[in-house]
Formats: sequence, structure tokens, C-alpha cells
Amino acid sequence: MLMWSATSGGNESTSLLKSKSQTYKNRKGILLLDENHPQYNILASLRLGIKNVIESSHLHAEKSLLPENYNAIMDLELTTEKGQTYQFISYANAVFIKMREAIGVSEEIYLQSLCTLGLPYWEFISNTKSGQEFYISNDRCFFIKSDTRYYVQAFLSFLGDYIDHMIKYPHNLLTKILGLYSVIIPGQKQMYFIVMQNICFPDSEIDERFDLKGCSAARYEKPPPPGSSYVHVLMDINFKHTILDIGKEKAAWLIRQLEIDCDFLAELGLQDYSLVIGIGKKIAVQNQNNGCHDMDTDSIDSEVVSLCSSEENSMKAMPLFSFYQPLEGSGNTRELTNLPNSIHTIEGTHKHYYIGIVDFFMRYECLQWGRRIKKNILFCHGDHSTIPPRKYSNRIVNFLKKHLV
Repeated sequence: MLMWSATSGGNESTSLLKSKSQTYKNRKGILLLDENHPQYNILASLRLGIKNVIESSHLHAEKSLLPENYNAIMDLELTTEKGQTYQFISYANAVFIKMREAIGVSEEIYLQSLCTLGLPYWEFISNTKSGQEFYISNDRCFFIKSDTRYYVQAFLSFLGDYIDHMIKYPHNLLTKILGLYSVIIPGQKQMYFIVMQNICFPDSEIDERFDLKGCSAARYEKPPPPGSSYVHVLMDINFKHTILDIGKEKAAWLIRQLEIDCDFLAELGLQDYSLVIGIGKKIAVQNQNNGCHDMDTDSIDSEVVSLCSSEENSMKAMPLFSFYQPLEGSGNTRELTNLPNSIHTIEGTHKHYYIGIVDFFMRYECLQWGRRIKKNILFCHGDHSTIPPRKYSNRIVNFLKKHLV
């Protein structure tokens, strides 16, 4: 059980950490995280930090965002129940509060999902080779991803552009990032964590998951054996014969939105992101109509911002992950269902599809130039994931077009 206490990492021997890591090395799938996990202490410290940030933010919540909010750092010194002092940092806290409001995630829900005592996180041990660690809130609404300082700084550098894109295209496919934090425990390396929406939520009815980059090199994953309970992520070659039967109108909307989102990422010089698709059983839905809430409006750099803060949301057991009513002039909107996570859910003829773009922090800079040359030599062709942003954008759009009906 994950409790608030977090012991000092500096007092824990290196050999013990290695022993714990080895014990967990060969585990697979989605598993409850227990106190013997090597990252137990750091995650307990993360939870305590988020709890303190949310509770203190209520005292001085921003009514409107200002340019300085995007660079703001909330630095707390916290003490665990065992007396260990550590540093917790929340980046651009006011911006992410507004982001959560905009998609129907109240602070009460966010606190309940991530910080409730006695509800341990899940660990998602992916078969993909991203290098990051993934955890999921107990209710599976939120992903918690560890990342490097380089990628965190890269995201913060275009956070304003990201928010502007959310406003202009409220039904976009980009994953909704809802919090950015770091934990510094004496004697340990500083850890960075990104809290984001779980695109494949609710996941109880999902049969297949794909991580797609629109290329073939090293993009095959051996499917799990029949009856396997592991959550296995398949890739582009596995997707070869898959057709998304969503009808012409929805297909046209999807391709147009994918073009818009990928063009946005290309303009920022980003590539090597993934299009995540989950395929699951069809669920009975009804379209959203009555009961919509008007969004508040605030000013950021003379831009009009759409914010939705509904008292009703705080009473719901789970976040809706939905923009209720886009502002006039918003681009490429569509009719949403009343399902949770309706932004990323598309109803097909026989299936439900969960679609979103993740891992969009990689800039095409010197390191990627070198990797491109290396991969060209290794694979003897250029059909791999390290190509210039504009080519990457066009390729992933054309890839999906071939799989729509």
C-alpha cells in the first residue's frame, strides 16, 4: 500500500536498490505498485508534493493567466512522516490548473485520483523501448511518466504554443498534459514527472493497442499468446491489415485534425512522436446536447482563452476529459459523445477507437541528425522514425489515410 511516508534514498544502499530493481526487472503488463518497488519512495514523495501544491493553490488561484505564469516555479520544502526533508517543484502550476479546468478535471478529482491514501499507483511495464518509466493512477484516469530534464525543458519552451493550440482546436488529438513536477531527495538524482490524460481510458474494454510512427524499420512486435492478460502494445507492421471503420464523415474529420496537429508539431521542429490507437468493444453512447456549460474567458497575451470550470464535475467519480463548448471560431470541432474521454474516442460501426498523439518532445536537432545517418546505414533505407519534422508529419498522415473506411 502506498502511504505518504517516503524514506531517505541516501540511507538506502546501492546494493539494495539494485536488488529491488532486479526483482522487478522481468515483470510485465499493468501491476499494482507496492512498498517493495525500487521507486516507492520517490512516488510517495511525488504524491505528497502534488497534494500540498493543490491545497496551497486553492489559497491563491489565478483568475487569469499572465505571461509569467508559463515560467513560474513553485518550490516547496516538504517533510515526510519519517522526518526526511526533500524538495518538490511544480512547474507552470497556474497554467496546468487552467488546463485541467478546461477538460472537466476539477482539483478535487485530480487530488482524489493521484493522492488518495490507500490507493496505490499501477506500474505500466511497456514492451516498447522508450526508456521512460510509466505509472497510472489507481482509477487509471492519468498516466504519470518519468522523463529527463532535456525533454521537460523542451516542453516548457513551447508550453504557450501548446496551450494556444488547445484553445484554437479544442478537439485536437494531442495528449492533454495536466501537471509537470520534479522531486529532489537528498542523495538521489532529481526526478521529473509528467502527469497526462490516459488516452485509452476507460481501458477495460480495449482489445488492442498500437503505437504508430508511420514507418517499418524496427516496427514489429510479437503479439502476445492467446489468452494472455498482459497489456501488449503493437506497432506499425502489426497494424498493416487493420481498418478503422468509422465512416466517411468521421474519417474526413480525423484526417483533417491529424493534419492540423502534425503540422503544428512540424512548425515547432518536433518529430518521432507516436499516434496511439486503442481498439475496443462498442459502447452505447448518446451525443452531448443539453447540460453544456459555458466556458469562462481569460486573457493570455491578448489571446482569448477557453476555460471550463463546472461545479458538476467535482461531483463526478471520474473526469470527463472533454471540452464542453468550444468558443466561436474554434477550428475543426465535432459532435462529442457523453462518454468519459470523448475527446479521444471515436465511435465506429462495430468498434470504439481511442486515438491520440503522445511523446511529442523530440526536436530535430544535431543528435537526431546523427541518428538519422546511423539508421540509414543500419536499415539500408530511410523508412524509420528519425526523419525531418515536415516529412515525418506528412508520412504519419498518409499512413493513417490507408487504414480508414
